[in-house]
Amino acid sequence: MRGVAPAGEHTGVVQHGGCGADGGEPAAGGVLSLHEGTHAWVGAQVFHARAAGEKNAVEVAHQHGGEGGVGMHCDAAAAGDMDLFVERGSGNFDAGTAEQVDRRDCFNLLKIFGNDCENGGHDCIIAVMDLDAHGFFRGKRLVVFGAGYVGGELARQALARGMQVTTLTRNAERAAALATHGAEAIVADLADDGWHGRIAGGADFVTNCVSAGGGGLEGYRRSYVEGMASILAWARASGTVGTLVYTSSTSVYPQDGGVTVEETAPTEGAGERVRLLLEAERPLRAPEKAGGAANLPCQRWFILRLAGIYGPGRHHLLEQVRAGEMAGRGDYHLNLIHRDDIVAAVWAALGAPPLVANEVFNVSDDGAALKGEITAWLAARIGVPAPRFTGEPVAGRRTVTPDRIIANAKLKTLLGWQPHYPSFREGYAEIISG
Repeated sequence: MRGVAPAGEHTGVVQHGGCGADGGEPAAGGVLSLHEGTHAWVGAQVFHARAAGEKNAVEVAHQHGGEGGVGMHCDAAAAGDMDLFVERGSGNFDAGTAEQVDRRDCFNLLKIFGNDCENGGHDCIIAVMDLDAHGFFRGKRLVVFGAGYVGGELARQALARGMQVTTLTRNAERAAALATHGAEAIVADLADDGWHGRIAGGADFVTNCVSAGGGGLEGYRRSYVEGMASILAWARASGTVGTLVYTSSTSVYPQDGGVTVEETAPTEGAGERVRLLLEAERPLRAPEKAGGAANLPCQRWFILRLAGIYGPGRHHLLEQVRAGEMAGRGDYHLNLIHRDDIVAAVWAALGAPPLVANEVFNVSDDGAALKGEITAWLAARIGVPAPRFTGEPVAGRRTVTPDRIIANAKLKTLLGWQPHYPSFREGYAEIISG
């Protein structure tokens, strides 16, 4: 039987003698009370059809200074390797925690605020709650470092959601535009520390969406490595922040040969630029030994590794098609992601359930088509001949981008993200028609 609550909070668990499907030890029930002043009480009255040792049922009560009563009725969860978490908003409720049946070998369900969940065999599909409808982000404070192509759009959407937004960018014109929308816009170099005293600490959310901004390898080091170090130094000095999201790149993967690449794939041996990208990730993924993860000045972090970015105003691929010549090879896969789907992934990370933390996610669409297929489709749509491929790397790169398919299943499964533009066709059709 499990009951867990942070310091200063209260939790109660009541067990009424339910047993597993095998008649063994009583089934376990527990509650996590996640807010100060919350009193959460669980009555685990009925547990059946679940084997001993394989039945963790946890209800998470979200309340502010109130009391909640939870009634668990776990009546259809199969034996297997499973952990069940259900999160609720507030008040008393009677919860059918384990209402889905897994007829296979694994069931790992994370259910958020009573949303619908569907178990399709080995996988669990999460229907994500509309956090805006619940006012989750309204009034909270967001700091966007690197308010450029992706970060600028994130900031604009955050303002529309009623958030307090501070942005930092090197571009004075972009800062002025964000200020007209209501952001506190600061012009500074992220790698410097001169801005540290101008941005208050303790923000609910922080995003690092910085780009290299030119300058070769030194530009990479300054923007990514020194930029991340500057953010963490600011947070340590001014007050721990809540959720920190860093947008990295799928270029950290060296895999080739058309293989599918998940987040667990090795990242070694992919060149100096990639080494710098990984060095920027390292403070989050492998914090200093003294204090371990607790030494980080954020409550949790997420790294989003982005595929090739395109979207409104970023038409590099189209320009190459019009020019009739394309770097690389047409028989290699091209992994793409629309800017708006990147921003949606950032929101999914910022609004992730409290029990989801410190994860790396690939952010790519569902397409992963061959580059020749993509360019031929684009050429037909704009009325030009299909371009020829040079077989050479893009200017400034030493090697051709490897042939691989970037998997996005983890992002979908854990955060419920789905791309609005599942392939290049939907995204570029909108760009071309616009």
